[in-house]
Amino acid sequence: MPIPFFFRLKSHHIFASLSNALKRKQMKTIIRKSVFTALMLGTLSSYAIGITLLEKKRTEVKTNLINVKKGQRIYIKNSAGKVLHEKTIARNGTYEKAFDFTSLQNGYYLLEVNKDFQIEVIPFTVVANKATFYPKEEKTIFKPVVRVQNNKVLVSKLEHESTPMRVTIYFEKDVILMDTIKGETVLQRVYKLRDDIKGNYKVVIKANSRTYINKFSL
Repeated sequence: MPIPFFFRLKSHHIFASLSNALKRKQMKTIIRKSVFTALMLGTLSSYAIGITLLEKKRTEVKTNLINVKKGQRIYIKNSAGKVLHEKTIARNGTYEKAFDFTSLQNGYYLLEVNKDFQIEVIPFTVVANKATFYPKEEKTIFKPVVRVQNNKVLVSKLEHESTPMRVTIYFEKDVILMDTIKGETVLQRVYKLRDDIKGNYKVVIKANSRTYINKFSL
C-alpha cells in the first residue's frame, strides 16, 4: 500500500473516540456480557485431568481428559516452551491417552490442553524415565476474546496473574494502533473504527508469553 494513503488514514483518526458517556457505558455493558459469555462457555466445557500410573509400565502415565471437543489440541512442552509432542482430539467426550516418557530427558515439562476459551496447564518432571505430575500447580490461562460489532472492536480477557495484554491492530499491512492494557482482573477495551474505511484488519494480542491473532474485514 502506498505510504501517503496510510498517513491519510491516520490523519482522519481511524480510531475515533466514542462520542459521549452514554456510548461508553453501552459499550462497557456489551463487553462485560462478552466476558461473561466467554467465562460461562469455558466453564461449561471445562475438564478434569486424572493422572494414573499404569501398573505394568512405570514409564507411562495415563491421562483422562473429560468433556473435550473435537479439534482441541494437546501439547507436551519442555521448560523452554518447545513443543515435543502434539495431538489433535478426534471426537467430543472423554479422551484417554497413555504417554510414554522414556524418550524424555530428566527435566521440567508442561502438559497443555488448548481449548476454545482457555488453556489448561499442568507441570510435571521426568527423572530416570519416571514422570511425576503436580496437579496442585495446575493453572488456567484465559485466552483473549475479540468480537467485532459493525465498526467496533471489543477486546477482553480474564487475568489472574496481573500480566499486561498488548494489543496491536493492523489495517492491511500497516500498524494503526498499539495499546497496553493492565492492572485489572478483567482487561477490556473498545476500539471504534472508521466505518467508511473498508479493507482487511488484523488484531494481534500478546499476553502470558503467547500470541493470539484475529482477522476480520469491514
